[in-house]
Amino acid sequence: MLSSWLTSRRIWTTNQPSTTEWVDPAVEERPAEWQDIAKVNDIVLDDSGQVVGYVADIGGFLGIGAKKVLLGVDAIHLVAVGNDTFFATNYTKAELEALPDFDEKTVRK
Repeated sequence: MLSSWLTSRRIWTTNQPSTTEWVDPAVEERPAEWQDIAKVNDIVLDDSGQVVGYVADIGGFLGIGAKKVLLGVDAIHLVAVGNDTFFATNYTKAELEALPDFDEKTVRK
């Protein structure tokens, strides 16, 4: 998998709170109550090359005015439905918007 493929994936919320345990859905189509909420903008690795989390752009329009937050590897899950592959999360829109802004000064570029 190329990082450029991952960083173009959309993130959908299941509209469940983050305290809800993730259960890998066995669905043939994306549930109607799920909402397109964000896009993976970047991937954060630790010094050993392990994925720490994903920087997500929440809100905004065409990248303008979007809030950048860091979602840990347990916060989003890769889901495939037919030919569509995307991330899903059990964070609500309000929970995602309440996360602290991601500070790029805290990582090596």
